[in-house]
Amino acid sequence: MGFFKKLFGGPEFETAESIKAKVKKGALVLDVRTEPEFASGHVTGAVNIPLQMINEVAGDIKKQKKIILAYCRSGRRSQMATNMLKRHGIEVYNAGGVDNLKRLLG
Repeated sequence: MGFFKKLFGGPEFETAESIKAKVKKGALVLDVRTEPEFASGHVTGAVNIPLQMINEVAGDIKKQKKIILAYCRSGRRSQMATNMLKRHGIEVYNAGGVDNLKRLLG
């Protein structure tokens, strides 16, 4: 763990292997960026629900009964979304930033 992360905290990201395994098992890839950010480029197959709407739709997300992989631009908003969804009893993981996830998943 890096010094600054240890000191100040920060998002906890899933490993590449973990992300790939969860996607293979049918995880829902959730983009929590704004609609314009999503329109500018996103992970293929991702669903866009902006961070500000997460609590409103958490019940619908829970009904999906899927593992959730949340991502955003840098991993900060996806960490916030992950925390919110966990409070609703949803199995969710922070997949980090969009560019890294796009490279990882192709």
